[in-house]
Amino acid sequence: MLPQELNEKIEEFKKLDITDTQSICNKIIEFKEIDLLAPVRDKVSNKILKFSVQNSFTNYRAQSIFDKEPETIEWIREFKDKSIFYDIGANVGVYTIFCALIKNIDCFAFEPNALNFESLVKNINLNKLTDKVFAYPIGLSDITEFTTLYINNLTTGSSGHCVGKPYDHNLQLSKFDIKQQVLSIKIDDLIEKWNFPIPNYLKIDVDNIENKVVKGASKLIKNKKLKSVLIEINPQRKIDLEILNFFSANGFKFNKDQVRRATRNEGWNKGYANHIFYREKE
Repeated sequence: MLPQELNEKIEEFKKLDITDTQSICNKIIEFKEIDLLAPVRDKVSNKILKFSVQNSFTNYRAQSIFDKEPETIEWIREFKDKSIFYDIGANVGVYTIFCALIKNIDCFAFEPNALNFESLVKNINLNKLTDKVFAYPIGLSDITEFTTLYINNLTTGSSGHCVGKPYDHNLQLSKFDIKQQVLSIKIDDLIEKWNFPIPNYLKIDVDNIENKVVKGASKLIKNKKLKSVLIEINPQRKIDLEILNFFSANGFKFNKDQVRRATRNEGWNKGYANHIFYREKE
């Protein structure tokens, strides 16, 4: 919606009789149906990215795309054209959209949360990327099965949800009052059973079960077509240290300076950092 149209709606609201609750409710519903857009310009490519805004979460994700994880942005800028990118845990798709707009790349976005997936699909269509971005409302894990997605809250753009088990960020069983049924698939099964293309670039940001996603992609990680992986982990956790060792054993390395700069120094995710792995040249 354009600012002028929004201002007109506000003026209409001001004229309502505050004692007419039905009219007030109707007008509030009209406001909720407004499609707000957040256009963001990439200063390097000069491309305009458009994002649907439902609330403060989705607005923040749009406005902070170049500041929240600068290492992710620079990683995507390095992608070679005519490659394949998997965005696992895409949320509303800010990095998928960025990649598809600045690169000649096919992007596969996976997001099991129904509310986030709706926004992801909106963003794909707003940017006219349906021929380059392929979105799937599924979870990725170490087993192919119908299971449960444990949801942190019912706010579009939020995170902290978990596929399969109700784990918190420390992999401790926690209480989730909100649930959704989902299909969870191993990445290796996507490729072997459903003939998905082998990705050259893989981003894993799934909140809590990164180890299971990696386990379900063990064959892919050994495949030389996979050039680089970005995954958010905390090396202070034993299970994440195992992930580091697994990538190392399969010919991947990461830059310690990059990880140091990306490491969170406070908050619930203190110690976490995006690790960008590159396959060592033979």
